Amino acid sequence: MNQQISNINTTMSAENEVLAYELNQMRIDLIELENECEKTRQKMLIRKLENAFNHVKKHAYKLRVIEQNEQFHNGTSTVSPLNWWREIKTNIDREFGTEPIPNLQWIEIPVYSKIVLPIEHPESDDYHENGTIDHHFLNQLVRIPNENQYPTAKKLIQLALNIGQGHANGTIKENWQIYNFVKPR
Repeated sequence: MNQQISNINTTMSAENEVLAYELNQMRIDLIELENECEKTRQKMLIRKLENAFNHVKKHAYKLRVIEQNEQFHNGTSTVSPLNWWREIKTNIDREFGTEPIPNLQWIEIPVYSKIVLPIEHPESDDYHENGTIDHHFLNQLVRIPNENQYPTAKKLIQLALNIGQGHANGTIKENWQIYNFVKPR
C-alpha cells in the first residue's frame, strides 16, 4: 500500500511538473503574442500617420493655391490654411494622442541646411516687411524638429502642412515625406 501511495505521489509530482512547464510555456507564448500585437499596432499607427501626413500635405497645397489666387484677384481671401489647421489640430490629438510617437525619433540632420532664427527675430526671413510669407514654410521644416524633443503626430502633420503650403508658394521644391524627418529608434 505504501508503495502504491509512493507511486501515485511520484506520478502526481511528474504530472505537476509537466503542467507547470506547459503553463510556463503558455505564459511565454502569451508574452510573445502580446509583443507581436504591439508591433502590429505600431505599424498600423505609423501607416495611419503617413496617410494623414500625405492628406494634409495635398489639402494644404490646394488651400494655399486658392488663397493666393483669391488674394491676387480680389485682394482678400475667404480661404485660410491657417484656420483649417487650427480646426484640425484637436482631431489630430483625438485620433493619435498628444504623446510622442513610440519608437520614432527625429532625424538629426535637417532636410536642408540653414540656421533658422526665431519668427520674432528682426532678421528672420519668415515674412516680408509687409507681412506676407517669405520663407516661413521652409523654415518650419527645420524649426519644428529642433524645437521639439520627440515627434508627436501633431508636429509631424504640421510639417506636412508646411510642405504643402511651401509647394504652393514655390519656396519648397522637394516632395518630402514623413521619413525625411523621423526614423525608428
